[in-house]
Amino acid sequence: DVPAPLLEQLAVNGRLVMPVGQQPRMQRLWRVRRLADGAFRYETLERVRFVPLVGAGGWQAEELAEEQ
Repeated sequence: DVPAPLLEQLAVNGRLVMPVGQQPRMQRLWRVRRLADGAFRYETLERVRFVPLVGAGGWQAEELAEEQ
């Protein structure tokens, strides 16, 4: 699910593109758009798999081990 704080930041016609799903499995790439009436439109774009950034500025190896 898309965290509410991210949705709240979207302006009308604003778009958010993000991977949704469990790491390290296949995920879905979603595009969310805020409509003029304040509702959100969700679209699934592709199936994807993201590799976590490890090291400086990213996840620590211990954190990734805990996730699995």
